[in-house]
Amino acid sequence: MTITPPRHEDRPATAPASCVRRPSPVHAWSRFLSALGVALLVHALPPYNDVLLVVKQGDSDSIAAADYFKAQRHIPDENVVTLPLTGSVPTVAARDAFVQTLPAGEPQRVE
Repeated sequence: MTITPPRHEDRPATAPASCVRRPSPVHAWSRFLSALGVALLVHALPPYNDVLLVVKQGDSDSIAAADYFKAQRHIPDENVVTLPLTGSVPTVAARDAFVQTLPAGEPQRVE
């Protein structure tokens, strides 16, 4: 007598119901609470109605970033302005040089 191993076609397509692993109640509650936390966090974000979004005209990176930020933060269309900006992006060193030109008696905002 020859014993042949079972072929793939001979196996059932799905495991019997008694073998199916079900998530524990703790796991189910954990997933539920995680989803609830994400939903609450999304609704807890501050409103962006008072934000002015400046877009550099003709710059595809600036336009893409502005479109993404506008969609994610629900910034109204009237709060988006496109300007024909020229030159490079100011650096921290340029900001520091500007701050040095301010009169010493005026308060300065620290970021």
